[in-house]
Amino acid sequence: MLNLGCGPGGETAGFAQDGAAAVFGIDIEGSRLKAAARFAAKTVPGGPIMFARGDGNRLPFRDGTFDIVTMRDVMEHLERPLDALLEARRVLAPGGRIHLSFGPLWYSPWGGHMFTFIYIPWLHLLAPQRTVLGARSFFRSDGARTYEQAGVFKMTVG
Repeated sequence: MLNLGCGPGGETAGFAQDGAAAVFGIDIEGSRLKAAARFAAKTVPGGPIMFARGDGNRLPFRDGTFDIVTMRDVMEHLERPLDALLEARRVLAPGGRIHLSFGPLWYSPWGGHMFTFIYIPWLHLLAPQRTVLGARSFFRSDGARTYEQAGVFKMTVG
């Protein structure tokens, strides 16, 4: 099983706890992967879990490697979501399944994905980008000056 965009590892560890034979968590951000490895070591010591840094558009696996690929609240953070879906399909074994879910999309109250920093609905549509990202910089030091640099690609239902 591949958990693409595993974040801090809670779901990845949960899949192992629920009986997955092997779970591979992949994320683009190294600090999340370190947190995921620590969490998995505490919750499923010696479990069948591996983590690696990677990009959903270029997965480091052979064709047909996984029976399940999960992507929970990941698509709206991808610059090229169709490419990631095609890549997920490539690494999926025949008869396998892709499980997707979407977090808040752009034209929803929390579509700017700043709710962990600034709890004001619709802020991303009401305030200038520089204001929102300036406030975000007090909480994240990644230097993002645009929503895209912050990993928010303004995905809509369309």
